[in-house]
Amino acid sequence: MTQPTVWTDVDTESVLAAIEERDGTLQQFTDGEILRRQGFHYRDLFLVVKGRVAIEIDDQGRSVRRISTGPGNPIGEIGFLNGCSATATVVADGEVTAVRIDDQILSQLESENPHLAGRLLRVLAETGTRRLQNSTVLAKPSARAGADAQVEVLLCRSPEMLHEAQRLRHAIYCGELGRSSPHADHDAGTIADDLDRFAHVFVARSGSETIGTIRANNAAEGEIGLLAELYGMRGSRHFPGATSVVTKFAIAAGHRGGVTALKLIAAVARYADNYAVRECYIDCVPGLLHYYRALGFEICGPAFLHRENGNSVPMRLDVERHARRLGREPGRLGLTAFVLRAKIIKLTGRLGHRFGRAQSTARGAA
Repeated sequence: MTQPTVWTDVDTESVLAAIEERDGTLQQFTDGEILRRQGFHYRDLFLVVKGRVAIEIDDQGRSVRRISTGPGNPIGEIGFLNGCSATATVVADGEVTAVRIDDQILSQLESENPHLAGRLLRVLAETGTRRLQNSTVLAKPSARAGADAQVEVLLCRSPEMLHEAQRLRHAIYCGELGRSSPHADHDAGTIADDLDRFAHVFVARSGSETIGTIRANNAAEGEIGLLAELYGMRGSRHFPGATSVVTKFAIAAGHRGGVTALKLIAAVARYADNYAVRECYIDCVPGLLHYYRALGFEICGPAFLHRENGNSVPMRLDVERHARRLGREPGRLGLTAFVLRAKIIKLTGRLGHRFGRAQSTARGAA
């Protein structure tokens, strides 16, 4: 364990005074309770008001306690600013009180107290930079090398990042596949719709290139429209509070044989599990059914005509059952196991179809 490190303080009393009327901003944590889990994506951050937290960095499967920090320090500022997954696990070291800040609260603060908001943003940026440098020193390099290790999944945290995802959708759906979309803006080279307003959009990057994207919408956070009917969601006991839909899943052509798709699925699985989503819905073309079944999805309704994809099959994932498995960071071994599982499912389906057809022929001959 390293010596305790205290970063630049934030005037938490001023922040509290500015946002104290909002419900849920002040939260209590008991000893050992997790504030952040390494590898998960979040859309908020905490400012520690009372108590201390331990920042733990996973070192090749071993949880190593590295830093102890306390009042006046932000937790989760790196992901909040740039959309990356949590770089460390943060655990309450005794009783802890913290202020929760999300986009809505920050916008309120910017409007009502721009001086304090500016101070907070500067401190968050400074603290994030220092912690990234510290993490680089403390965390050993991953044993996994090559192109797979260079693919990073980010949660869109700015209009510019969302625009990247929308451009990739257009490039794949309209450009490469030649499909038409009612939501395409060919002049801007984007596909965007109303679900983007409250979506959790992830992008996969290799260096500066955006090579994949996926979108999740929690039904409790906004109107998902016709999808609720097409996916049969209204019959679920979890709808709408603990259900989500996954759409706009697209991978650039040169990266479809690697782990990019599994990394995006893993990010969504961790995110759904973290936010108490119990069922996740998606649709796919019939030719990809075996891949989604290998992930754990099951058909949940009759096929329908998708305006972008054509004939599509609605599917449902039991998040409680599959999230832990899907949420693991995929490597080449995980990719190989997944592909093998998908091929077995596809082969089993073909054999079952042939067996059923043979039985029908035999009955007809009899």
